[in-house]
Amino acid sequence: MNLRKRLQEETKSLHDKIEQTFLLKKILLQEITLSNYQLLIQKFYGFITPCEALIDSLPCNLVIQNRKKNPWLEQDLHALQIPNNNETKVPICRDLPELSDDEQVLGYLYVMEGATLGGQVIAKILQTQLQITAENGGRFFHAYGEKTKIMWNDFCLDLGTVDCIEQQNKIIYSAIDTFKRFHEWMEAGHYNGVSIRPREFI
Repeated sequence: MNLRKRLQEETKSLHDKIEQTFLLKKILLQEITLSNYQLLIQKFYGFITPCEALIDSLPCNLVIQNRKKNPWLEQDLHALQIPNNNETKVPICRDLPELSDDEQVLGYLYVMEGATLGGQVIAKILQTQLQITAENGGRFFHAYGEKTKIMWNDFCLDLGTVDCIEQQNKIIYSAIDTFKRFHEWMEAGHYNGVSIRPREFI
């Protein structure tokens, strides 16, 4: 079984759990409010930004150079008028997956690059429900636009070059770890220093 197939099978249940988190489920049920969406963008920013900072510190980080998502999220924060300065900081996740080598980065990217595919569906819902486009707060979910499928296929080709079972196992473990930590972060209700339980979101 090739690596992509193994990743798909071994992370399917975790992927499904992510889609059932409160804010993402709101979108998929087409019940999203602007307030919900603002919180969702903060959640993605709070997880992805520190992860990409860790990857940037590695000596070999070429695999992510054209796949960074922090700039998109920064653009969305600005468009949605969400303060992120010394006085009001968007909460940042501290319980991150370990990202110290190429295999771990590939596992992390499997999760985040896979999210760009689902993001195409979400982008359409956002435009219909909230009139949000790539230009006014939906840049992250717009992702690579028409090139999203191409970028995903290119990434899968990179995965296909990993033949060593030990390396494959490490990538899979990293993807599982990333899914789990991201799920925990999505479920935690901390925004601007205030703890909010999921059922209290409106």
